[in-house]
Amino acid sequence: MSEVIEHKQKNWVRARAECTIEFWFDELVKTVQSDVKKFNNLPEEARNNLGLFRCELKNNSELIVSEIEEDWREPLESINIKKSEHEIYVFKGEKTLLKVELQWNPKTLTCDLIVDQNTQPIWLVSQLAIGDLLFGRR
Repeated sequence: MSEVIEHKQKNWVRARAECTIEFWFDELVKTVQSDVKKFNNLPEEARNNLGLFRCELKNNSELIVSEIEEDWREPLESINIKKSEHEIYVFKGEKTLLKVELQWNPKTLTCDLIVDQNTQPIWLVSQLAIGDLLFGRR
């Protein structure tokens, strides 16, 4: 038996226990914060001469990603990532960009993140949520 399969079999109880909105919202927050930090550390040319961004966590249920405003600029758009009872939503203003649902997968012994009926890894959920904001497609 491969080590990966054996590891999953030994740890399926923990994985299933962590298949919660609270756990995956926290994981998404960490991933988005890391991605924003990586973007901010890029040279200005690599950032398409765009500004820097910040993350603000409110009540451990909403993450706001917005450009750090400079005095001469008008306020810019932001992305809001909100935790609800059964899903995670990504908003741009009033428009819902993404709805992330969780589903326990008994075949793979993993908690799947479902976006538009497709399983997505956490890094791709982050990219779908903030990629256009960071790279200037507003």
